[in-house]
Amino acid sequence: MDTAENENRAQRFRRIYEVTFDKLYRIFLQSLKSEELTRDILQEAYLKLWYRMDELDGRQDHFPFLYFHARNHARKEINRKMKQDLAGQTLMMKEDDTDLSAEFDKKEFQSVLKEIIDKLPAKRKLVYQMFKEEGLSYKTIAKILNISIKTVDNHLNDANKTIKKQLKSNYGSTRWLFILLSHFTII
Repeated sequence: MDTAENENRAQRFRRIYEVTFDKLYRIFLQSLKSEELTRDILQEAYLKLWYRMDELDGRQDHFPFLYFHARNHARKEINRKMKQDLAGQTLMMKEDDTDLSAEFDKKEFQSVLKEIIDKLPAKRKLVYQMFKEEGLSYKTIAKILNISIKTVDNHLNDANKTIKKQLKSNYGSTRWLFILLSHFTII
């Protein structure tokens, strides 16, 4: 194509653009609710027009061609966006399910742990609760209960052994020990 033909083509394109752009922009902005997306879609439609101007040269009205291509591109973009949103929602649902499952496991574990602790001998249970739940030191527990620090240590070791043994025998070692180690530090 020579320079004169290019200028003529550019002028025809500019006239078509000036006649059709505002109407197309309003139509697609109203349905898409995004100026950026509307501009992108119309740009694609006008680009198709530019490449096919020679084929469409005899047409008086280029609006239907532009509308058709803009509409198809808008549909593709909407479908793509919906797939992205759906994938994001699915991922969020999986994360929520995982969180709910972990929360259920934690609550279930706490309930089982409480049952095991409640079955400990009274003095061992008291020492364990003072250390784990109240956060008291060996020395403080020994002083309050009027026992030696070594006795506190023995009670805690025996309590931990009992808890581990009960969890292993009643609920399977892998699952419960994992929960035990990940949610609590009783060992």
